[in-house]
Parts: sequence; C-alpha cells; structure tokens
Amino acid sequence: MGKRNLTKQIPILGVPLILSLVGCGEESLPIRGPVRPWDSVTVERYITSAGEAEDVQRSVQWALSPEPTLELGANHGGDSHLFGLVRGGVMLPDGGIVVADVHESALVYFDERGGLRTVAGGPGEGPGEFELLFWLGECAPDSIYAYDAGLGRASVFSTQGEFERSFPLVAPGGVPVDPPRCSTEGLLVAKGFPTWEDAPEVGRWVPEIPIFILDGGGKADSIIAAFPYRDYIGRGSEPISSPLASEAFVEVFRERLFLAYSDRYEIGVFSLDGTPSAVFGLDLPLRPVSSEDSEAYVEENVEGLEGPVAQRWGSFLTEHIPEHFPFFDRVLAVSNGDIWVRRYPSSIDENHWWDVFSGTGGFPYIGSIQVPRAFDIFQVRDGLVAGQWVGEFDEDRIRVYRLQYMEEANSR
Repeated sequence: MGKRNLTKQIPILGVPLILSLVGCGEESLPIRGPVRPWDSVTVERYITSAGEAEDVQRSVQWALSPEPTLELGANHGGDSHLFGLVRGGVMLPDGGIVVADVHESALVYFDERGGLRTVAGGPGEGPGEFELLFWLGECAPDSIYAYDAGLGRASVFSTQGEFERSFPLVAPGGVPVDPPRCSTEGLLVAKGFPTWEDAPEVGRWVPEIPIFILDGGGKADSIIAAFPYRDYIGRGSEPISSPLASEAFVEVFRERLFLAYSDRYEIGVFSLDGTPSAVFGLDLPLRPVSSEDSEAYVEENVEGLEGPVAQRWGSFLTEHIPEHFPFFDRVLAVSNGDIWVRRYPSSIDENHWWDVFSGTGGFPYIGSIQVPRAFDIFQVRDGLVAGQWVGEFDEDRIRVYRLQYMEEANSR
C-alpha cells in the first residue's frame, strides 16, 4: 500500500504553529477526565465487560466480502472517473452513490454499476458552488446535504444532482467547529466553538463546547451547553491539538443523539432536547502507547516536512504523546440503528477494529468486524459497507463491500 501524505492530517489549529515550536519544553500536566452530562444524573448504564465482549466476539463476527461489489476511482483502461481528494460519500436508496471531491469542489454522482451520472457544484460562491467542500450526508428523504466550511453554509441537492437551496450553519462562536452529523428526518447536529481565551499557557487542556441542533432551514437551538471537545496543549491564546488526542464525537439517528468523549469507552444517549437517557460501551483496559507506536506516529506526521521544521515538529509530538491511546476515533450510526465504534488505531496496526452495538434494547455489544487499514468506512446501509480506499499510489478510491458473517466468509 502506498504511503499517505499525513501532513495534511495535522489539526488545522496546529499548522501555523509548526514554525514557532521553539523551546517547547514545558512540562505536560496530567489530564483529568472531563465531566459528561450523564455523570451528574441517574441514567441506565449498559457497559459490557471485556470478558463478555470476548465471548461475543468468538460467536458473532462479521467480515467484508472478498471482493468489492463496486469500486470507483480505479483507472481501468482510462474509462473510470479519477478523484482529486475525497471527503466522504453517501449510498443512495437506488444503489447509486454520491462522492464529495474536495479538489473539484463538486459532488460526483454514480449509478449502481459505477457509471458516471452527473457532476454537481464546482468552485465558487454562487448557488450550489463550494469554497471548501467539507462533508456530505443524506439528511432528509431524497436529499443530499453538503457542508461548505469556507462559506459556513449547507447546500441541498436532490439524489439526481439538482441544486435545490442553501442556508447558513451558524454555531455559538461562528460556524461549526467540525463537520455536522444528520438524520434522515432533516435535523443536523453540530459542535460550537470553544472559548480559546480560557486556554492555559502550559499543560494539557480540554475546552468545552456547546452542542446544537439545526432544522432543515438552519435555525439553531443549543441543546447542551458544555461538552468536552478535544485534548489540547495549552499555549495561551494559541492552543495546539495534542498528539493522539481524545476528542468528542457526535452522531444522530432518528430521535436519538449520541455523544462521546474518547478517553472513556462510553457513549451517551440523548433525546433531541439534550436530555441524557442512557450510557453504553465497553469496560476495557487502557491501551499503552509503545515506543514503536510513538515512532511510527511521529514518522507519519512529519512526512513531507524538511529540515528544522520537521525536527521541531517531531520533537514536539514526541514530547507530548500520551501514555495511553484514546479508546476510539469514530462513532457511526448505521441504517438499521446499530452503532459502530472504531477502536483507536495505532500507526502500525494493519487493520481497523470496529465494535458493533445493537441500537435497541439496552445497546448490547453484538459483535465486531476488522477491515483493512486502507479502508475508511463512511456508511453501512442494508448489508453494504461503503468507504474510502487509499490505493497503491496514494490515490483516493471508493469501494463498496457486502457485509457477511465470519463463518460465511470462512466457508468461501
């Protein structure tokens, strides 16, 4: 597998600071687990022990089909659409797929066989155009929502690629700090900005953010006043995201909101008015960061940098790498309401491990699936798994696999 240029994965707030990382020898202060809204109220707790999870894994595991049912972006004889930089996709009810291409500032529509249907959008500030295409989702029946982080607005397209309307996404403190999540009922949930003025001069810091909900017209209502956002290294008014940072994750499915902060393996369940109702997860031990893990992480994140800049950035990362990994780095609601949680991968892991929880009846742990490191899942729908695949020459592709039970996979 070709190596990905991971310098573009450096957190946005950290990029301008690379050049100024001189004399960063301050002592890192230990972080204390931030408070969640469900910590101070009585809710149902459904936490599966490590032993119980191992028993389930032995009996219920899934696998991807040996070959993808669909692949986009591969250059087979020059007749396939080649992507610039993919920022996710959506599987459509009719079997087609829409892909967000950041370099083209466009949504690329394909039919169920991978044939190109149409290209919507383009660079610009006009109706249906994008300055910085950042995310897309199926946020209402027969509608695709695309978020433009540069213009701070969502644009709505039909499943056939026709532009319908746009509206601003306004969060406390500005535009959403991260891409929003949405439900097929037309609701978007997003994170507001932290207050950077509260950042300490030194030490680890976890700012709080509001969680807010928007209707299909962009009307916002803050439903949770304070939720932990991300593990930062305090540098006064210019904090920088910690390496291997714990962070907040937001997901929504129908009338349920899921919130989590990854320094605990707990996912909180909320109603859409912000009231917590349950917590589920796994009681797993912390995973230590080995010297091999640390070296591989630093090597990935200085790739593309040279000379003193690479040396300073590498030294900063090495100094601030925590003793333990966060528990997870993705929370995904799938089409049947189940919740998939991806355990935080090391840079040396060959596969990504996803835990699967039932979306009904106490959120029990119901199995797991491991997928190749090169495959970044963005949607699971009706037994199909779609995601971004990094090709041999660092090119972006889209692949769709069929989901099957492990015993079915082993019998082939």
